[in-house]
Amino acid sequence: MAATIPATTIAYFKLLYPKYEGTSDTTIAQLIRTVSHEIERFTNRWLKYASYTEYFDMERPEDPVFYPKATPIKGVTAYYDQDRDFTSSDVVDSDSLITTPDGLGVAFVDYKTSVGRRVVKLVYNGGLAPSTNWVTLNVTGSTGTFTADSVVSLAGVTGNASIKGTVMSWDPTNADLVILPTTTEGDAKFGGFETGQVVVQGTGATGTVYATISTFDTENLINDYPDITHAACLQIQYEMITRDQPGQSSISERDDSASLVRVGQLAPEVKDRLRRYRRIPI
Repeated sequence: MAATIPATTIAYFKLLYPKYEGTSDTTIAQLIRTVSHEIERFTNRWLKYASYTEYFDMERPEDPVFYPKATPIKGVTAYYDQDRDFTSSDVVDSDSLITTPDGLGVAFVDYKTSVGRRVVKLVYNGGLAPSTNWVTLNVTGSTGTFTADSVVSLAGVTGNASIKGTVMSWDPTNADLVILPTTTEGDAKFGGFETGQVVVQGTGATGTVYATISTFDTENLINDYPDITHAACLQIQYEMITRDQPGQSSISERDDSASLVRVGQLAPEVKDRLRRYRRIPI
């Protein structure tokens, strides 16, 4: 199974549902992991954008179409080999290979094949987003090297210590600083960092590496697919409410009552939000 990215974050969940502000982060994190897997099972697709390798049976030799589990697809190399060695000589020529317009499938066109099991290998980049809420800051005027796992914040952070993030990677060639925002200040997607601000590794007078934020690259799940993130938060809230009623078919509170779904199943309203992302079963 592909590595799953969380469908939401603790901070984003608490932002949507402030009444859980005092709930243990460990409890919410465990529910996020569980719900993220449930969402991938229901949608029959992998959320994380990454490089994948999948194998397919050849069932219809004439102009077959294959549907990988991480879509939309961005770049693919296909191999066809009845012996399943998959060497460079087995690569399907680009003129005989197309990605469907919706980015969901890979088709062979005018390419001679025969029926066989696991005779097609696809190596491709695909998925919805590379992370849940990482943000890439393109910076200028860097005074040094940003170190992975170090803390970055705004220059003059004293009095505004909540505006910070963790360095995930630093590309000095392109001056791209990838951070994990660790605050819900300002825009929940950006963690309060804005263009034109000076970001510093360390805090206050101890900071030794500075750079000015030039642009944002906010390709992440929260920014690009807020309906999935919201669906995850909705399911987590549902499980927070029902986790102390194992085996019950309904719960009542004051004048209201609600039917319960079985453990491991998504609530109907959550499924409604996710249905558009369901991958056809192949």
